[in-house]
Amino acid sequence: MRIATKLSVPIRHQLSARWSYRSSSIALIAGRPLRELTDRGLIHTVPGRACFTGPAEAGHPRPLYQRIAAELAGQIFSGEIQINHPIPVREDLRVRHGVCDHTLREAVELLESLGWVICVPYRRPVAAPPTCWPVSLDGSAVP
Repeated sequence: MRIATKLSVPIRHQLSARWSYRSSSIALIAGRPLRELTDRGLIHTVPGRACFTGPAEAGHPRPLYQRIAAELAGQIFSGEIQINHPIPVREDLRVRHGVCDHTLREAVELLESLGWVICVPYRRPVAAPPTCWPVSLDGSAVP
């Protein structure tokens, strides 16, 4: 149903036009400082990730849980953690890396999803056999 107005446009279109104008002006206001910081080289955007401070060529470290997972995977691959033996106790990992349980849980979940460890409820994760690893013993990727 149309409500008569001076412009003879339905009210819902007027409201959406007003809202669109307001939201676009908010975006313009928020966009100016971001553009200014980007132009000065103080921040940069990595598509699909986030905005980071510093120049783009500085590089950005992987998240802590990924670094912990990579370290544990390296220990499994090198034989420092033996096959079918548990990975280090959570308390030891927490002290060594200075992280909380959540970060360690994410690291173990990543290792499990990649095939480096096998998790069983109420047991410590154990190093998976080489047939489960995402790389072969010579270091090449498994097809």
